[in-house]
Amino acid sequence: MTKRAIKISYIEDEKLFDIALDSDGDLENDDTFYTDILVSLMTDKRAVSSQVTTPNRRRGWYGDLVSPLLNYQLGSWWWLTEQARLNSDTVKNMIAYTRDALKWFTTVNYATSITVIGKMVRPENIELKVSFNIRADRVINYTITIWNNTFQLQQTS
Repeated sequence: MTKRAIKISYIEDEKLFDIALDSDGDLENDDTFYTDILVSLMTDKRAVSSQVTTPNRRRGWYGDLVSPLLNYQLGSWWWLTEQARLNSDTVKNMIAYTRDALKWFTTVNYATSITVIGKMVRPENIELKVSFNIRADRVINYTITIWNNTFQLQQTS
């Protein structure tokens, strides 16, 4: 399956993400999973009432209300861990939230399966390893490191 997206790049000096432009000033294309992963993980998925009891604090993307994709919401619940202490429960939640946010890759057949493992990396980091099984002979691996409101995503194979 051919996939294309508008590339999003991280601007280190400014600590923000922006749409990438090529040398001609046109939108740059991304045929990797990088932009898809960024949008999937860094967009706030709306919390359910058992997670956040006050409706106006549940965040989420308003476009999900009118999306033609039934039973799908864009983003992740990573934001629910913003005030959490770094412990094994937080790592377990981050793994579950990552799996949930990326499961659409299998729905649209970009991957046959996805594996997510994670660990604490002291003093205040979480490292997640995500493997996308594309077909029997191809796996794409990413390492995601999250720390103090920052994010690093690297393709490792």
